[in-house]
Amino acid sequence: MRDVVRENMNKIYIVLIVILFGITMNANADKKEWKDEPGYCNCLLVTMARTKINEIEINSKYNVPNLEELAKDIPDTLEWIRAQEFNYPKLNSSIVIEILCNSAEMKTSLFGRKTGIINVHDAQKDNGPIVQRKYHLKLNKIKDVIVLNVRLENK
Repeated sequence: MRDVVRENMNKIYIVLIVILFGITMNANADKKEWKDEPGYCNCLLVTMARTKINEIEINSKYNVPNLEELAKDIPDTLEWIRAQEFNYPKLNSSIVIEILCNSAEMKTSLFGRKTGIINVHDAQKDNGPIVQRKYHLKLNKIKDVIVLNVRLENK
């Protein structure tokens, strides 16, 4: 798995830039802009911001959450997500967890739990307002399973 992570390092840096600078949805809803695990991470955060979903769990034992299912009630977001053509079963949930944790600069608490925060400036469509978003991450490891909880603050 480490080899896969190393191969994706350039992609990871790209998604970190996207997350840190809040580059999100493009007006071209039918344009494929994001791919693989780094692109999925960006699209996950955007989907959470655009829908009523405040909290999501990613488990290393299972496939990543299907963003099309999460965005089904928001037509513009759903159209944009579909244009990305993610192959959900092929996305590695462990790599998604690692990218998000690296973006959040996870720290270990006194109780051994790892937590972190991703702050973004979210561009609300073309020429729309910029909204500050804060995602809280909590990482737990139970035996060989890694579980990441991502919660969007004050939507």
